[in-house]
Amino acid sequence: MTWEEKFSENKILIALYDAFLPECSTYESRIDLMTEIGRLHTQNKRIEKMSVIQFKNDSHDHVIQMNFNEASGF
Repeated sequence: MTWEEKFSENKILIALYDAFLPECSTYESRIDLMTEIGRLHTQNKRIEKMSVIQFKNDSHDHVIQMNFNEASGF
């Protein structure tokens, strides 16, 4: 899977998770789902900053490392 494909997959998952959020019955499940949405969104922000060559490369060749502060926006 290339980063381009990963980016598209993340966008689809974010939309699906967002649509499912009202179905979550507990605070814990909503937090878990919102955390995953945030992680995917942050990953996509990093992917958007890649060069075209990186964007077309296999996503297994490189790992995007994120820290808590970056993912939370603080």
